[in-house]
Amino acid sequence: MRITPRRTMSRRAFAELPVNVVLRDFPETLRVLGRAPGYSPKWGALRIADLEADVDALLDAIESATSWRARPGD
Repeated sequence: MRITPRRTMSRRAFAELPVNVVLRDFPETLRVLGRAPGYSPKWGALRIADLEADVDALLDAIESATSWRARPGD
């Protein structure tokens, strides 16, 4: 059985998700989030928008890491 990967999401949608959900549904973001300055496993329950990090830079990197996935509506 072939499982189709989840489509990528908008920048706003990623910002509203908790880190643990982003990592679960988009495993390619592990490298991005794990290398973020100040990364802590305690980030898991926090929304991307609430992190004590450069959120815009993180969202840029998340978008780049997930760019291979189809966009909604494609």
